[in-house]
Amino acid sequence: MSSSDSEDISSELESVVEEDFDSDWEDITDDSAEYDSDCSTDASEEQPYCGLCAAQRDSTGYDGRLYLPPQDSYLCCHCGLKKAEVATRKLKICCYCREAYYCSKTCQKEHWPQHKLVCGKTTRIDIALFYPFLACLVEISHYHPDTPLHPAHLHTIINLPIPVISDVTSLPSGRKAIVVKLGESIPFEEAMPHNPAWWRTSPCDDVRVHLHRRIGREGHVLPIVTAICLSLLAELYTTTSRLGRDQPPRVRLKYRSHSIVDFGVCKGEAHVSESAMLAYMDSPENIWMGQDPKDHYWIYFKTVLGANLYLDCGLFAFNAMAGVHSVPYSPWKVSELVPAIFVEPTSATARHTTEAHRASVLRSPLLADAVARWRDADITGSLREFMSSLAGKDVGPEESKLAMETVTWQRGRLHQVIGKETWRTWPQEVEQIWWTSDYVHEGEDVFLQRQRDANHQLMLRRVQKRWERRSRRKSERIRKTE
Repeated sequence: MSSSDSEDISSELESVVEEDFDSDWEDITDDSAEYDSDCSTDASEEQPYCGLCAAQRDSTGYDGRLYLPPQDSYLCCHCGLKKAEVATRKLKICCYCREAYYCSKTCQKEHWPQHKLVCGKTTRIDIALFYPFLACLVEISHYHPDTPLHPAHLHTIINLPIPVISDVTSLPSGRKAIVVKLGESIPFEEAMPHNPAWWRTSPCDDVRVHLHRRIGREGHVLPIVTAICLSLLAELYTTTSRLGRDQPPRVRLKYRSHSIVDFGVCKGEAHVSESAMLAYMDSPENIWMGQDPKDHYWIYFKTVLGANLYLDCGLFAFNAMAGVHSVPYSPWKVSELVPAIFVEPTSATARHTTEAHRASVLRSPLLADAVARWRDADITGSLREFMSSLAGKDVGPEESKLAMETVTWQRGRLHQVIGKETWRTWPQEVEQIWWTSDYVHEGEDVFLQRQRDANHQLMLRRVQKRWERRSRRKSERIRKTE
């Protein structure tokens, strides 16, 4: 692109942004201006801002630099004037990137030399329509080849760990849960949910499938949700339309009409009953707690107006069966329904968790440095440090390695969806499914019905034996009288 072309494009952008300044930012839509695909400056023009030369970027335009949105809409990007100090009008937003706010045309024009280096037509994805895809990534990550297998998936089950049927047991640690008794070892290929050999005492196939899935969701929640957030950071917030005409599009997250300005991982406690927790025992001396509800993790998103949204895909381990359909979000073979609870600011969905603290992924300097070094260095140490800080303990090398392997896999899938714009074909409304009434009590109902049938058959056998005894006695009396 010649310097004259760049000057013409810059002039065009200036005119568009200047014309847009007279509109309130709440009323501006994504289609408020058409963006020319050639609206990009030369690499030399961008160097003073990003500090990277063209040779430091690969063919995909990835240079590891993050382009973060402002954290609020209450400050002018140039003079820092607060929204409350603007007497006659609200702060206005740039109609191209929708990430720069100004209090006047003067500030907008004076800030343009810096802002034009990162400004560009932005594709914004609504997280309220995109989260089912993230839930599918979480679902598949639990069965990723690098995810360690659960001990219950390598042993047979010899009891009935079903609520109501099984009593809650007090553990040596003082906690209470339903105990899953493990039997002999079995190859993972044979410990499939549809194989009766894995759990011969199961009331029915549906209950066996449900318990198999539930056990498979235990553990490794922190590395998986951290990998989800880091994948979003690396794939979406390293893109900017000013890198060059052949570079990937500028993509950001939003909620409704408001930008997402922060996201990360929350730590807290899940509110579940004792009968919803599982413990495991392979011998009378060896019993351990399963998923700990006091060490629970989920994803948060924060809008520019300060509203919080939450995506929790880990409550299925506690029998909280809420989710979304996997079709058409997942091109891979997964369950028809994937666990996910998405809580919006105006949602009637009750919170099942209490937040203790959170750690931002979008604003983390540690992870920003990790993204910058992604292609040249091992970032497992950075992931371990981030997760350990959030967990309040050392997560260990196994969880760190799992997070690294998972984020690499997740990022590739996310890159395909963003690059091919598959998300544009997804439904414009997501239906959250609660299938508790269909499955949670099904095993109990089947078991109780079998008990009633067995009792009925026992009663019939007793009546029949009593009748047979009476018949024999009567026959004996008749013979005696003759």
